[in-house]
Amino acid sequence: MNKLIVIGPKSGNKGGTTVSFNYLLEELDRAGVSYFCIDTNRESGIRKVYSSFLHLFLFLKLIRSNCIISLHASNTRAAVYALILSIFAQITDSLLIIRVFGGNHVNYISDTNKLIRQLVIKCYRKHTLLLQTKGLIKSLTEEYGINNAVWFPTSRPQTSTKNITSFNRNGTLMLSYIGGISESKGIYNLLMVARNIHQYHLNIKISLYGELYDKKFLNLINEYNIQDILIYKGVLEPVDVCPVMLHSDMLLFPSTYPGEGYPGVIIEAINANLPILATDHQYISELIRQNIDGILYDKNNPEKLWDNLLTIYHNREKLLFFHKNLATKKEKFYSEYWNGSYFLKIINKEHTDIGKVVSNNSAKDKH
Repeated sequence: MNKLIVIGPKSGNKGGTTVSFNYLLEELDRAGVSYFCIDTNRESGIRKVYSSFLHLFLFLKLIRSNCIISLHASNTRAAVYALILSIFAQITDSLLIIRVFGGNHVNYISDTNKLIRQLVIKCYRKHTLLLQTKGLIKSLTEEYGINNAVWFPTSRPQTSTKNITSFNRNGTLMLSYIGGISESKGIYNLLMVARNIHQYHLNIKISLYGELYDKKFLNLINEYNIQDILIYKGVLEPVDVCPVMLHSDMLLFPSTYPGEGYPGVIIEAINANLPILATDHQYISELIRQNIDGILYDKNNPEKLWDNLLTIYHNREKLLFFHKNLATKKEKFYSEYWNGSYFLKIINKEHTDIGKVVSNNSAKDKH
């Protein structure tokens, strides 16, 4: 029986890559797929070196002829592990599928040592490469002649969708930010907006959810006396994201994070039909149709965040327009399809014997 070995960040923090990988495992479970999971939870320093050796040891225990190896990783781990796994895939006549998280992998490859870059490109050309944005696929094709990349976007489970009657047309405008709370994610822009709201006595509340990378941000909220406007509410469990969105009028996403690909929170907002106000950064414009699903503004001009928010505040009908368009948007990102039937189609395409992998859920052995 052919083995499916899935390698990725199963445990650790609640970041987007961990959440995305776990949703893939959930769909494999739902489909009754037998697989072995090697958990590459994030480590640093000497522990990262140790964990890498442990991953290799587990892999060597599992690998045998005609396996399907599915690697899910970001930048360094994606490149280094792909090179190692490619050798064993050739030796054992196994298939290797490489999924790269994030949106800056082309830059990462360009900045690596020339020899390493050549080896990685050669490796990627030999195996199936899954990338989460269309722009990344285009760049890798044009710059490095990698023609075998497959679009595999971030996805989230299908949940309840926001009802048009739940928008606060005349009352408090309820805004949410969900993600890491750091400078690159736009916290200073949110502080600026909250100070303006306070100054002009507008009826707007902004709820902050996510990991707090520096307590100074809470100190600034208190120092500016805006704690009743910009309210930090802690870290959300994945299952709690949708309920928060259903009680929000709009999602704010002022990120300038260099590794942004398809942010999971924007995917969830699209699936929930929640309008979005975000920076026109990296590949976000592939997800949001300008002035149709929401508003994109120049990341180099943070004042535009305030200008657009003020427009929304005084013209709530825009939110209803965005909501209606999202409700009829053809391109949705449901995990049940992308991590479920579509991922199995990818394996089917690569391996005609997938039936043997899928057939026996009782044989599942997870590490």
